[in-house]
Amino acid sequence: MRRYILVILTICLIFALAEDAELPVSERLSDLGYLFDEQGEVPEYAVKNFQRANALPVTGMLDENTLDIMFSDKALSIDEYISQSTLYSATDLYYTDIGGEVVRLKKRLNLLGYYETDFDEIYDLPTAEAVARFQMANGLNINGDAWGATAKRLYSPFVVEFADYPREFDLSLGDSGYAVKQMQDMLLSLGYYGGELTGLYGKETFEAVRAFQRANGYDADGVWHIAYSVLAHNSLVKSAEEANSAAAYVVLTNGYTGYEVVSMENALYSLGYFSGKADEVFDDKTEFALKLFQEANQLEADGRYGSDTRAVLLGNGEKTDYTQFRYDCMEKTVCLGDRGYAVWLLTSRLKQLGYPIDVTENFDEKTLEIVLKFQKAEGLEPSGETDAPTRARLYEENCMTYAHAGKVLAGIESEEALERRRAALEQMLTELIDMPYAAGMTGPDSFGVGGFIYYCMQKVEVEMPPTCALQYELAVTKESFSMEPADIKKLSLVFFEAEETIYSGIALGEGLIVYASPLQGHVTTISVSELMDSYIFKGTVDLID
Repeated sequence: MRRYILVILTICLIFALAEDAELPVSERLSDLGYLFDEQGEVPEYAVKNFQRANALPVTGMLDENTLDIMFSDKALSIDEYISQSTLYSATDLYYTDIGGEVVRLKKRLNLLGYYETDFDEIYDLPTAEAVARFQMANGLNINGDAWGATAKRLYSPFVVEFADYPREFDLSLGDSGYAVKQMQDMLLSLGYYGGELTGLYGKETFEAVRAFQRANGYDADGVWHIAYSVLAHNSLVKSAEEANSAAAYVVLTNGYTGYEVVSMENALYSLGYFSGKADEVFDDKTEFALKLFQEANQLEADGRYGSDTRAVLLGNGEKTDYTQFRYDCMEKTVCLGDRGYAVWLLTSRLKQLGYPIDVTENFDEKTLEIVLKFQKAEGLEPSGETDAPTRARLYEENCMTYAHAGKVLAGIESEEALERRRAALEQMLTELIDMPYAAGMTGPDSFGVGGFIYYCMQKVEVEMPPTCALQYELAVTKESFSMEPADIKKLSLVFFEAEETIYSGIALGEGLIVYASPLQGHVTTISVSELMDSYIFKGTVDLID
């Protein structure tokens, strides 16, 4: 009987200890960066992430071995693990940046559920807001810029996805936590808040938010929207001092200076028309943004900030933002004699593709000539206007460049020319072996994985995106793309995967593949058989044909 009672008491004690252990486990996981928000139970994803980073069996269970490592000095935090790894490096990106890496950022945010709009190369306000939401959900500093810890965390597996975040991203009365503390710090620096950084959204914080909103032309509802963190970080809002000393309104034109220019630029910025940091100078960039806003909202696009434009821009009525306006313009058919932003987008895209054309908002004879050349090279009906087939092809990532169009229009390249390009590529691959690896670099002194392919292809006049992921997306559209290892040919592009990351290399012949290796730290070779054993083969495609 005594033994039976002793067993019962022992079992009860074990359960009691397990319940009491939940609080220190959650605190320990939070300290190590695996738990990003206060929750009732320790979520399975946090335990799995800890186990993954600390080389433990990934079960999601708080077994004895997991708990021993977790509460020891050997436990690696997320930041320690990522800083020691070469797999999660990323290019630092900031609001208003432009380029292919921005496309990669947007697609990663989309995969995690934080971003849904266009995958263009512009780091605009919607992109910055998406980054800010990711930062808030993952316990990072909320500023909308993808650099440092944010850049590394984005491309690691240790993230909280949008669907798994348990609370709203907008902050309101009664909320608490690190995000509230950051908001209070921003309001303090702008002069709207004079209390302590408590992390509690109380009445004093609520009134500070409303004062900030009134001064900057927002609805004074006391709710801190995620976009405010981005704007405040980039100094694109009025401080309390600036709001109190705002000058009387006058008609503004190019060349004007003063605080009212900042106010106008901030309003244009919030709608996506103005990029960069607001200042007190009404220059050509400001005028262009203002004209876009005027055209989008059916105002006279004269670039003058008069009473009509000001009433629409700062009023509470419905306004067309830049994202919708740009999309509408990209879907618009324009032809000889037309003018406006749709023409500006057209000429900008043609200029980007290398066509000899000035960026202009006027569809003139020169624009007509270039559009006809593009249509003929792409096998489209040479209508001279941006009809639906022309627009669809023009804005594709792999559409024809000017150099390629010239070759197509001049006839197929001779076999001799192709052989010269193949020989040049083969020699280049041999010469670049042992060159240093550096993430994101495109040569000539060091290379990232995708940057190595980009550099080699540019030298033999083959257009190629600068990242492995985009290179793979382009490759799968080609007729010569194959998932069979037996189809790997000399000088073909080969794709392989490790830990959900795409890599690319070039087949050198004799069973060797050349690539820039993050692990080796330089450009090196790997045999096809070793690649098949160590990586997941993703496909191959001919480069020069």
